[in-house]
Amino acid sequence: MILLLGTSFVTPAQALVVGSNLKVTEVTGTTATFSANYANMMGFSEKGACWNMADNPNPPTLDNCLGSVQIPLTKNGGTIEGLSPNTTYNLIIYAIKLSTDEVGYSRSKDMVSFSTTAFETTTTTTTTIPETTTTTVLETTTTTSTSTSTSTTVPVTTTTTTLPVTTTTVPPETTTSTTVLETTTTSTTSTSTSTTTTTTTTTTTTTFPGYACNDILLSYATVTEDQPVGDPVGVFSAADPDIGDTHIFYLVAGEGSADNPAFTIEEDMLKTAEEFDYETKSSYTIRVRASDSNALTCEKQFTVTVADPRLAPSDILLSNTQIDENMPEGTKIGVFSTVIPNPGDTHGYTLVPGEGDTDNDSFYISGDTLKAKISFDYETQNTYGIRVQTDEGKGGTFQKHFTITVNDLEGPPVISEIEDQITDDEIPAGPIPFTVSAPETPAEELVLVGESLNPMRISSENIVFGGSGRDRSVTLTPSPGAGTAVILIAVGDGNQAVTERFTLTVNTGPIFDAINIQVVDADIDNTASVGDTLCYTAVIPNTGDRDADDVLFINPVPENTTYLADSLESPFGVSVYNSDENQIEWRGDIVAGHDMQIIFNVTADPGVEVEDLLLDQWTIFYDSTGDGIRNAIVQPDEDSLIPERGCSKGDIDANEIIDLRDAIRILKLLSGKYAVICMDADVNDDGKIGIEELIYIFKNISVK
Repeated sequence: MILLLGTSFVTPAQALVVGSNLKVTEVTGTTATFSANYANMMGFSEKGACWNMADNPNPPTLDNCLGSVQIPLTKNGGTIEGLSPNTTYNLIIYAIKLSTDEVGYSRSKDMVSFSTTAFETTTTTTTTIPETTTTTVLETTTTTSTSTSTSTTVPVTTTTTTLPVTTTTVPPETTTSTTVLETTTTSTTSTSTSTTTTTTTTTTTTTFPGYACNDILLSYATVTEDQPVGDPVGVFSAADPDIGDTHIFYLVAGEGSADNPAFTIEEDMLKTAEEFDYETKSSYTIRVRASDSNALTCEKQFTVTVADPRLAPSDILLSNTQIDENMPEGTKIGVFSTVIPNPGDTHGYTLVPGEGDTDNDSFYISGDTLKAKISFDYETQNTYGIRVQTDEGKGGTFQKHFTITVNDLEGPPVISEIEDQITDDEIPAGPIPFTVSAPETPAEELVLVGESLNPMRISSENIVFGGSGRDRSVTLTPSPGAGTAVILIAVGDGNQAVTERFTLTVNTGPIFDAINIQVVDADIDNTASVGDTLCYTAVIPNTGDRDADDVLFINPVPENTTYLADSLESPFGVSVYNSDENQIEWRGDIVAGHDMQIIFNVTADPGVEVEDLLLDQWTIFYDSTGDGIRNAIVQPDEDSLIPERGCSKGDIDANEIIDLRDAIRILKLLSGKYAVICMDADVNDDGKIGIEELIYIFKNISVK
């Protein structure tokens, strides 16, 4: 695994970062302009930006984005089109590295959110003040006589002016119309008129149908003389602000439609409807309409050209002509394409002999892709020449010479392999040696970083480095408990880093935490009388994960008792009665998950009391680290421990005096006999008591 420090590329575990300082500088209802500082990397094949709706839970990538835009490799910004108004989006930038097709993105913390603007709408309200309503009331004259009564009614004349319609338009979503009607009621008593007005309001809501397309594209617009009727020419597509909208294409009358009969459209494919003759006519104009799912349309005129009879290819293009040094065999360099006057031609590419073919053997072509056949070294050779031929399969070929450039890269640091380690909990593993180096950086300037992928088993703080220059070491101190942890050791030179990984397995080691000592009165009268035989039984289980080798168990014979000769029994190991020390001793190995049992008898001496039977004076010495040295002690009611320094260097018997008795104990130990020693008397910190300590003692004695 390689980490790039100080550049834009990092390990896959941290994802490929391609730039920063992403900004959205201008926003409208359907567009947004952005800029960014793309990483200064050689060998890009593509870069751009992609976006998602802000409520999408996933950050945008090329696999799940709502839309993307590609920008020129020489630019650091562009414009997004086809957005929806009054909507919030999340935006990132991306780049694709040519040599690996690896896609990188801006970091999630550099993602930018922006909102498009709402449509600008104009609301117009027109109010007309009605004319004055005039009512004329004529008098009524009534004449009465004694014989004849005559009544004459003069009609009332009423003039009414109707109020006009007032319309309020709120484009493009809702239209509200209000109509005011007048109802006139005229009544006459003498000279009076009353008028009542009723207002009716009607609201109509119209859903906005979306946008019409704003452009129609044709993928190819050239035909050949020998092209048969019904042959495909090109594929139509429509540029539409409504993302995801579908379109139907058809030929329509209008400007530029003169040659519509020469073609047909099937779905989105333009096809020929007649045979063409270049000498008779070399270009045709057609008019095409695109209609979306809401029947909104746009139209465009196209010119279809007739190619002269089949011509040979005129040029070969290669998308990239650079490769970094030290890249593996098979690395992609670039993609070939052919400048073709004949539409529909397909081409094969081969390396051929001729001018500029000096390094053909260092490359190969797969399909239309140029790939490396070797791993290049800038210091050995930094430019290579190849000659390539394109063949359209019908007799037309073209050859061209290309120069491939090798980019000089500083080599990454190197770290030696570290084997998997096994240790017991709380027992350090190490120092574990390894070496580091770098092509351009002195070894003493290289920086080491350690990380544990299981901090519960060992924290990164307990990964400690030692050594200097090329020769380094690491010591690992695990936490209590068994388990495994993957350890990562990274070495960096300030620009690049490499990582070595290995596994640390942690066992619990030998554990003696359930030792049981019992004493039974052989006479079974629950009293200890002079002459009684007392039976001692010691059970010592190893409940740890590792076997305990060369265990020493010591049990002093209790006071006021006498060891009963030949009563000592044990199923394995070596058990003896040490008459000099008046104690029972057992040596042997105790397998993990098993126990040792030892039985011996004593007789009660005069004055013995039950309370005098001291059951808790035993001691176990064992090796807790697996290096062959007994360095741990277990005593009654205590857990296994590594004792603190109990003596000074050379003070073997821990009596605070370095004298001949210390030397005698070492000699007994070297002759294979057991001797009680203080391990802290180790003079050279090698964890052993031996010749070095003996020499040290004799020197101290001679000085005195």
